[in-house]
Amino acid sequence: MSTLTTILITILVTSFVNGQQQQRQPSVIQVPTIRLNNRIVYRENNVIPKQQIRPNNNNNNKPRAPYLIIIPSSTTNNRHNNYRPSIANAEENILPGPATTENHLPIGNDDDDQEKTGSPFDFLNDVLNDEHDLNNAKAALDSPNTRDVINQNGPNMTIFAPSDDAFNNSPKQWSNEEKKKFLDNHSIIGQRIPIYRSNDGPEEEPSHKEDRLNVLKPNLHFGNSPLVHKVDRIQTEPINAMTIMSMQPILSTITRLIKFAQMEPKLRNEPGTMFCPFDNPITRNIARNANVKNMKQIREFLSDHMVQGEQGCHF
Repeated sequence: MSTLTTILITILVTSFVNGQQQQRQPSVIQVPTIRLNNRIVYRENNVIPKQQIRPNNNNNNKPRAPYLIIIPSSTTNNRHNNYRPSIANAEENILPGPATTENHLPIGNDDDDQEKTGSPFDFLNDVLNDEHDLNNAKAALDSPNTRDVINQNGPNMTIFAPSDDAFNNSPKQWSNEEKKKFLDNHSIIGQRIPIYRSNDGPEEEPSHKEDRLNVLKPNLHFGNSPLVHKVDRIQTEPINAMTIMSMQPILSTITRLIKFAQMEPKLRNEPGTMFCPFDNPITRNIARNANVKNMKQIREFLSDHMVQGEQGCHF
């Protein structure tokens, strides 16, 4: 074999090996955070080529689900990573800053929004006034204490405003203490939590169920107001992580698994962090085959996405 032939073969083999190594690098998609009072729900999809997933024949070292969700999918086909927030300005929702309005510009895209000089509470009233059936919620949010909280947090806040039907259309004379409790039970302080929908799905509102808080109209905002979701009922206790997850269409499968495994108390009552996967073929397959016989494995799968007692994460 000639020297030239040997050199050509060496070049071809080296190029092939390098190409294989590059194909195996995961494509990381980081998505917004949901952080509640005592629990933070992160979602991050690591899209890994199918070639990288290999069976493990070592029975003494069985593979377990990773804390960061790995979704096997083609790097050239993005059909499983097609979610976006149903809100105009998605950039504002990726990693919210501290609970202050000093470092936040107005969120609206209209020129008129940029010229507004009112407080976050004033902009919130504009949002509520634009909806014909949020009059009682507006009255319940109007007190010196609630004004101060809303103005302090501004866009770093989410409010769940019940429709007038939730009040049975009966106006109520709210005391300042009752208004403070109303705000505590219908808001997430320091975080802006949008409702997400699929790019491939129809333009429809989140599904409604009788046994939980339902979103009638999501992602209402104006200027530097808090983010407002119109909901169908009054909350008698503060919003928790499980409530937020159940309202997100993109988290419907993992929410169903948590309920099936009877692990809701962990999300409702215990501090910690959960790495929560979007709906994808893996979680759908697990949910489809869930039964009492594999309950232990499902609980292990879910537990591997929870860090008890931790309230933060480094990406």
